Amino acid sequence: MQNNFKNFRSRLYSKLKISSSITYIDNKKFYLRSNGASINDELFKNKTYSFHIASKFNEEVKNDANGSLFINIGANIGTSVRNLNMYFSNIVAIEPEYENYKYLRKNTVNTDIKLMHTAIGNYIGFTHLNINPISNGKNSIDRSDYNSKVETIPIITLDALNLNPKFLLIDVEGHEIEVLKGAEKSLYNIEMLCVEIDLQKNKKRKELFSILEKYFDRFEIYYNKDWKQIKFQEIEDLKTENCVIDIFAKKHS
Repeated sequence: MQNNFKNFRSRLYSKLKISSSITYIDNKKFYLRSNGASINDELFKNKTYSFHIASKFNEEVKNDANGSLFINIGANIGTSVRNLNMYFSNIVAIEPEYENYKYLRKNTVNTDIKLMHTAIGNYIGFTHLNINPISNGKNSIDRSDYNSKVETIPIITLDALNLNPKFLLIDVEGHEIEVLKGAEKSLYNIEMLCVEIDLQKNKKRKELFSILEKYFDRFEIYYNKDWKQIKFQEIEDLKTENCVIDIFAKKHS
């Protein structure tokens, strides 16, 4: 009953375009956008969003990060970096969309998280970002079926930033391959990464899997609320209500 009320409140705020805030899992204030959709539903319910990713990195690293750099590409309004900041001290959050970036700044005040307002891809210049009017988590460079406004944004490769990250989280709504192609040098030094993909909409997933297999040895997906070791050819046979999955990739020590 309580969860139903929280979901109703989330959708009401979205309908009325009311922004709100919650006390996050780290006991600090967190600001929500009105068009957070299912993101807001989970935030109202659990006081966090997709915490399984930060927990997985922490489990694999075993408190041995030693200040190594963690980069979150597609940081949105800051849920992932707030989760990660509970375990990692050296974080760069990258977000291209203007309104999301404003909330990201608000949600990382009084932290050591560094911010960048740009898109990441396989070239340096400018590109167009299609804004999803319903969900601020679904803005996309590659998907243009939203029939909504478009933002012109800067874009750069991860390699060009010369940041040398050890850990990487990618959530870029269909732009995954371009991010990885612009990170060929960086990927040799990255020990672990997690990437979100949409199995239904990502028609180039086999190319994505091929790139990941070039740099990493072990793969897991988050499936039925748990991490499961898997081979990429098995992914096509998965029966899941949610077509969006998280892939965790790691190099052998």
